[in-house]
Amino acid sequence: MIPPYLPLIPTADRISPVYAQYLTEHLEADWRSCPQCHGRRSVNEGHWRWVLCAPGQEAPLFLSHVRCRACGTIETVFPPWLLPYERLTVEMLESILTALLVQGQSVAAVAAAHPVSEEMVTSRWHRWRDELPAWHQQVEQTAVPWTAAPLVDMQTWHPPLTARSAAWAWLEVAWQALALLMGGEAPPSGWIFWRRVFPEVMPAGPIPARSHLGRRLRLPLLSLPP
Repeated sequence: MIPPYLPLIPTADRISPVYAQYLTEHLEADWRSCPQCHGRRSVNEGHWRWVLCAPGQEAPLFLSHVRCRACGTIETVFPPWLLPYERLTVEMLESILTALLVQGQSVAAVAAAHPVSEEMVTSRWHRWRDELPAWHQQVEQTAVPWTAAPLVDMQTWHPPLTARSAAWAWLEVAWQALALLMGGEAPPSGWIFWRRVFPEVMPAGPIPARSHLGRRLRLPLLSLPP
């Protein structure tokens, strides 16, 4: 059974309460053991981050940490609509990359429409393009229990003529097909569906307790998010 999709990416004025609700509903139910020693973990403060929720909407969000009681590693608890090491919500990321790579809009046009810097648009594409081969394989493997046929029939499907990246165009179509195979409705966002149903695919990396960042996260709350 597919967990229900989040209805909307929270707006700037709702981001903190929506995240708090997510923690209340899912933190205990989706508890994972420590990825390093498989020990039990507990909530351990957190850190601030500025999040771009929607075009022109930015807000600070306090992200909670879980700390392993045995080895001391720390992991940040991310909701499905926010990825590790990222300021843009999933909706913003998907919108930017789709406009650039599927619709064929220029970097300047995409940056002006969202609005973000042109450097942010190009840096996001350079960052996430390296994940496309792994995501392709993950999606295909996940579909095996439901069908032996390819998720996307490459004999009949072709990327849009405007597409700069056929791989990104395929991924959007495959996400939709996978959701339908699993008995759900076509999701409003492929990334939200993927993060909601398979959160372990893109986990936040554990932060060693004795590392510089690990020590810094134990300091009093910073005035600015990292």
